[in-house]
Amino acid sequence: MLRCLVLARAGVFLALLLRYDHHLAQKRAVEGHVSKWYFWHGMVGYFVGLTTTVLVMYQFQAAQVGLAHVTLSFYHMNC
Repeated sequence: MLRCLVLARAGVFLALLLRYDHHLAQKRAVEGHVSKWYFWHGMVGYFVGLTTTVLVMYQFQAAQVGLAHVTLSFYHMNC
């Protein structure tokens, strides 16, 4: 159950980052191209977190040890 909540929270946060990028583009009155700077940094953090989680799970043969790496790296990339 905890694993689903961690992944769902990250997905919601990515959606909010994409919405924030869209809001900034509207605020700057930029037509057409929308910069997705925050969204892509969030995606990189999510990928790094998932990769670290898989490596930790493989190394220690335990799934719960690696769950913190997803959340920590994901939010670290966006702060």
